[in-house]
Amino acid sequence: MSESKENIKPQAPKWLEDVQNNSWSPEILISGLTITFIFVMDDAIFNFFASLIQDYGAKIISYSGFVTFIVALNFIKLTLIIHLILRGLWTGLVGLSYVFPNGVNEKKLPKVVGDVKFDKPVSMVLKVENICSLLFSFIYFFISLVLIGIVFYVPLVLIELFGQENILLFLMIYLVLFFVPIIVLSLFKKSKLKAKLNKNIANNIYYTISTNTGKGLAMLFFIISVLVAIPISMSDIREFSSYYNPPQEQSETDFRYTKDCENYNDERNNNLRVKRATIESYIVDEKIELFISYYKVDEWILRKAKERKEEFYELTEDPLQKEIIIPMLYKVYIDSTPINDLEWVLTRHKHTNQKGMYVLIDDLNIPKGLHRIIINSVYFSRRADELKMMSPWEEILFYKN
Repeated sequence: MSESKENIKPQAPKWLEDVQNNSWSPEILISGLTITFIFVMDDAIFNFFASLIQDYGAKIISYSGFVTFIVALNFIKLTLIIHLILRGLWTGLVGLSYVFPNGVNEKKLPKVVGDVKFDKPVSMVLKVENICSLLFSFIYFFISLVLIGIVFYVPLVLIELFGQENILLFLMIYLVLFFVPIIVLSLFKKSKLKAKLNKNIANNIYYTISTNTGKGLAMLFFIISVLVAIPISMSDIREFSSYYNPPQEQSETDFRYTKDCENYNDERNNNLRVKRATIESYIVDEKIELFISYYKVDEWILRKAKERKEEFYELTEDPLQKEIIIPMLYKVYIDSTPINDLEWVLTRHKHTNQKGMYVLIDDLNIPKGLHRIIINSVYFSRRADELKMMSPWEEILFYKN
């Protein structure tokens, strides 16, 4: 009886059969290189999204983009590590199949497992081989989804960069223009455009896997992997949140006597951009060199401050009512004493090369011991439609020698 068409294996070119039979070699190489590349580029990812916030003012979209991107990267890391572990198991089974091709010697089995039908090593090799190959395909299915997400994400960044005043309106217009055609196409059962859009590499990989292994199994693996990747990503998300710099007031006790290595140039990871402010060292002798990171959003806040001068002068308690410039958005204190008439200089950080403001605070008339630099920052609340003071915006602990 002849086989049905569904069971006939398509004839593949010989070169493809050779590649399929030896796919384990490029899989291991690509997995190893990809993991290495992802771990090496961690700092670059932080710096890229931080620069979007600090240098270009795309706060909301950059933060949400970082969260999505870091969870996706940790998902890929996790899956690649599982793939390499399984390939290690596969290598061990290949060796076992070479030494003992017939598998278990049933005559010497203990009675406890005497009725168990064990797989032969070759059978186990083939099972693990299939799992590894499917897992590898699934990884690059997810990478293709990330690339599609980037196409959707780039216009959102541009909207926040150039539509600061009417960002919600522009976002709504973009989302309508993006999703309405998709919804309309989904209403048509048959459409050449719909067929072309659906015939992409991501869909090809997904439906090849899901229709042969079961849709539920593919989705279950995807959901479990993402749920595991989220808690792994939380430490990175918490660390990045300082770049996002959300306007929220914090009580003094939250930061009192807390030493954060991020604030000291001689202790921090200088491959990463400065989040808020730094000084040279925890131990201070006669002077403090203070650097405050440049934030593009400060230019927008400055315009608001100039439009509401009386409100600004009242908020900052400035009796002289001088011309408003960006350094005036920041109030610097040592302990509870305000430091006035500071001579700020626009510069670049000597390690990270990012823009910022630098000031030298000398003639420190303070006793030996533990002290704090407190920096308050003016921000504009859209909800309240008024200027407010974030107090503290940053605190840096130091020891006066």
